[in-house]
Amino acid sequence: GGAGIVHRAMHESLQREAAVKLLYDQAIGRAESRARFLREARAASRIDHPGVVRVLDYGTAEDGRPYLVMEKVTGPTLRSTLDEQGPFGPLRAAWIGAEIAAALDVAHAAGVVHRDLKPENIFLARRAEGTVLKILDFGISKVDVGADGVRLTRAGDILGTPQYMSPEHTQGDVT
Repeated sequence: GGAGIVHRAMHESLQREAAVKLLYDQAIGRAESRARFLREARAASRIDHPGVVRVLDYGTAEDGRPYLVMEKVTGPTLRSTLDEQGPFGPLRAAWIGAEIAAALDVAHAAGVVHRDLKPENIFLARRAEGTVLKILDFGISKVDVGADGVRLTRAGDILGTPQYMSPEHTQGDVT
């Protein structure tokens, strides 16, 4: 991820696989990086939708590094699938678009705007019942200011991947 490194893990007591994201070493001492990491955990955990990765836990490791525990998602990213298979047919493209829209609708209703939605942050997860789309990496999401009053962006901040931003976002007209 952009803010940390993700490891595959096993919960020993529950015998359940998970993904553990640790904040990068170089970011540990920066208050803004730590706050964004916590905001990622809070943002994703506010969204209750099968198309959004589930947050299972958040905490601080013994070395002081924040960590985020999420469901383990198995499968390729939308980016790797497009690179491997080329453009999708109309039905598959429509299904993917509808799944993304449904997940984002629930996210927006929860007060969360992803702000870095791109093929690398969308997984086509393999499940027993078939392929399930999962949106990950809410590290730079915009979350309605809550009781903590913390705002992590300022007017004019440009966050995200330029190739996937709206024109007004690249010009700093959106916070």
